[in-house]
Amino acid sequence: MDYNKIVGESLEEVIKQKDLTLNRLAQKTGFTPSYLSKIVSGKMPKLPVNTLQQIVGALDYSMSDFMGLVDKKKSITSVDMTIEDFKWQFCSPDLS
Repeated sequence: MDYNKIVGESLEEVIKQKDLTLNRLAQKTGFTPSYLSKIVSGKMPKLPVNTLQQIVGALDYSMSDFMGLVDKKKSITSVDMTIEDFKWQFCSPDLS
């Protein structure tokens, strides 16, 4: 399982915990529901870190708590990610 998929599944889990819809999250973040859907489904190839921070913040989570959740899921699926993978996937410019 790729890292974007794990991030998306983690976001979906938190969204459900917070009893939110993508429409409500879109209102809180300013992103469109379809853009958020791509992220949650793991279909966003280069999710900018500032976008993830904005979404996580709207969910009243800290980045460190959220990344802990992601790391936990990553460990369960036995996916390894190098720092270069992280830079490639999460440190690209936000083009949304």
